[in-house]
Amino acid sequence: MKKERILLAIGLLLVTAHYFIDPFYPLPDFFKGLLTGTGLGLEIIALIKMRKKGGGICSKKQEPIV
Repeated sequence: MKKERILLAIGLLLVTAHYFIDPFYPLPDFFKGLLTGTGLGLEIIALIKMRKKGGGICSKKQEPIV
């Protein structure tokens, strides 16, 4: 469970990194896209792994709303 949370945190940092870097050093569009794409990929991988393990943010099983 801890590995998935680390992947999720790194993904979030990569997605938002160019917003912090851009005011000081303008990045080309290629690097902005690379950071965003890599970050989103890591987030998706982390969420898939969390779902496969049956855990997640809330570990209790919830009843469906009828």
